[in-house]
Parts: sequence; C-alpha cells; structure tokens
Amino acid sequence: MINKAISALLGTVISIIGLGGALNSNITNTAASRYQTINPKKFSKLQLKIKDADVTVHTGSKYQVKIKADDDSNSKSIHAKVANGKLTVSESKHYDDNDLKVEVIVPHKQSLTTITGNNNNGDVKLKNFQLANLNLKLGDGDLDINNFSVSNRLMLNLSDGDLDITSTKLTNSSIKLHSGDCDIHKSKLLGKNHITLNDGDLELKQISNRVSYNLSASDGIKYHGSKKGKQYVTQTAGTNNQVTASTRDGDIEIY
Repeated sequence: MINKAISALLGTVISIIGLGGALNSNITNTAASRYQTINPKKFSKLQLKIKDADVTVHTGSKYQVKIKADDDSNSKSIHAKVANGKLTVSESKHYDDNDLKVEVIVPHKQSLTTITGNNNNGDVKLKNFQLANLNLKLGDGDLDINNFSVSNRLMLNLSDGDLDITSTKLTNSSIKLHSGDCDIHKSKLLGKNHITLNDGDLELKQISNRVSYNLSASDGIKYHGSKKGKQYVTQTAGTNNQVTASTRDGDIEIY
C-alpha cells in the first residue's frame, strides 16, 4: 500500500511538472501579478476596444503587446489580433478593482499611420509617433500625448478626464472634454483647430507657431500676460492656423 501511495504521489508531481513545461513560455506568473507577452505580426494601424485597462503605446525593439494583471483571469480578458495590417486590442470582460495594464510596442515612430478606438474606464498614454490620423474616445480616464505628430486629422473626446499634450504637432484638431482640464505645451497647432470644454480649464503654453485665436471662457481669459477678466478674446495673427476654443465653466490661459 505504501509503495502504491508513493508511486501515486510521484506520478502527480511528474504530471504537474509536465503541465508547467507545456504552458506558454511567454506567460510569467508571480504571487502578486500575472504577465503575458504577445508577439503579433507587423501592423500599421491600431484599434483599441478597452473597458478598464490602462493602455500605453510607445516605441521599442519590435512589435509586441504586453499585459500585466492582478490575476490570471484578468490577463486573459485582453485579446490582440492582426487583420489586414490592423492590430485590434480588445478587452472582453469588465472587472471591478482590477489593476490591468496593456503596453503596445512598435519598432519605429513611423510604424503606425493611424490610432483609433475607445477606452471606457482607463488611462491612455501615447509617446513618440508620427501619425496621419488619431481618433480616440475615453470615458473615465486621462489621456497623455507626448512627442507626437498628427499630419492629417486629430479627434479626441473625453467624458471625464484630463488631457495633457506636450511637444506635439496637431493638425485640424477636434478636441472635446466634458469634465476635465486640457493642457497643451510646447506644441504646434496647424490648420483649423477646435477645442471645446464643458467643465474645465484650458492652458496653451509655449505654442511654437503663429496662431489666430477666437476664445470664449466663463471664468475669464488670460492672454500673454494680460489680466484675466475678459470672457471673449479674438486675436488675428495673419495666418491660416486657427484655434477656436471655449469653456462653459472654466478659464483659458495662453502664454
């Protein structure tokens, strides 16, 4: 009986070891979190269909999607598929109190031409790209764009979150925030740009090109050192680059 019990125990241990060796080597499990790395084929367009995860898109050594979650079931809710040159990253389930993070990595700043999609309840960070088009919609989350260039069309819509844009070239932008602040620093604004805030402040700092402004703010406007007080400011710079901006409940500062 003892020999049979020992044999059964050894068989169980061997089975467990064999199962571990059969698991995908790209998945690493720890007591605190779960990691998964997906190596998709080459793509030039990115679409996000995200419910809760925080998403970062940046350059690296190769095309990859990295997932970090607080448990294994949450990491499995992220799916990445390439079809017709477009990578779609989607989240299939909603998890409460989930710390789920997704990284999308491409090898060069010119690797992507378009980023589109939505994130219902997470933050998005975009860094170091030259795109033709950017079109994103966020629910409850912040959007951070750094060292970017959009040559054709930019469309952003945030329901409840802040927008921070730094060192970026914007072209023919449509930016809408329902509840949140918008900061644009050290950037260029080309073509016709429309920025609309319902409840929040707008700050344009160190804009590097000449721009004509048509501004409206309930709490006043401060334009290049002027005293904040006027609710309407029109400033013509003799250029086709224009910014039409308004906030129903907030102020505008340009300096």
